[in-house]
Amino acid sequence: MPFATVVIATKDRKEVLRSALRSVLAQKGDVETVVADDGSSDGTPEMVAGEFPPVKLLRSVHSAGCIVQRNRGVAAASANHVVMVDDDCTFDSPTTVQEAVQDLSAQRVGAVAMPFVNVCQGGHVQKQAPSKDGVYVASSFIGCAHAVRRDIFLRLGGYWSPLVRYWEEPDFCFRLLDAGYVTRLGRSSPVLHHYVGLARSANRSRFFAARNPCMFAWHNVPWPYFPAHLLAVSARELRSYLHYGELWATASGVLHGWGDGARHWSERRAAPADTYRLFRKIKKLEPLRLEEIEHTLPPIRWPAP
Repeated sequence: MPFATVVIATKDRKEVLRSALRSVLAQKGDVETVVADDGSSDGTPEMVAGEFPPVKLLRSVHSAGCIVQRNRGVAAASANHVVMVDDDCTFDSPTTVQEAVQDLSAQRVGAVAMPFVNVCQGGHVQKQAPSKDGVYVASSFIGCAHAVRRDIFLRLGGYWSPLVRYWEEPDFCFRLLDAGYVTRLGRSSPVLHHYVGLARSANRSRFFAARNPCMFAWHNVPWPYFPAHLLAVSARELRSYLHYGELWATASGVLHGWGDGARHWSERRAAPADTYRLFRKIKKLEPLRLEEIEHTLPPIRWPAP
């Protein structure tokens, strides 16, 4: 049984994936590697199977999106500690996975926001705990580098697939908080994120970036906060076109956020008002030490055996 599983979702980026896999296989200890291929047409599955036979390869004939592939990867993992990185990430240290697993060991920790550096955008380290001592809490992690406990991830249903792309991280971390677990800022060596842009249109990206904050509200925000929250994020996203452009894609995204959210009403899992207020507090004040908020956390829904 491996002590950790590294999951990488990928599509049509076999060159950067090759570098990522080399760095994963250089990690110390018994680390399983799972690649979830999202219908690549550039020979990615053949490259993985031919050059990296120890890697567990999950192939999809048709593209289903990164969220679905990450869910598949976690479901296929053998270890309970799962590290997920993008296919354009590499580990600079051979002990990064070990360090991330150590960060998951605290009782209240269900996910770790692993430190990372966007290599092409300067050397600033993001999502790093301000001190090696204690547990520091964040509202969410960034999808390019994070770790989760598989048992809790699966009990929560994984990432919410109707989002398709973007905002799966805060949606998951909100539900995680409601289950009594926090997202911890990591202490590991930073993951190097080389950020190779995907071949996708700007208007499609803006569509999902505007749609999914509205979907988050429909999925999670309780009464009486739900109407005001939905209106506020809708207005914010409509204003965002002044910075990002793509007015039609932005407006269409907000409209679909309302319509798709209502269509998925049966999947709504609104948390209690106390959890909502705590999530907003963490987001506003992060990083917070765990002991500052532990007395306000919901009870642990699934205690460890």
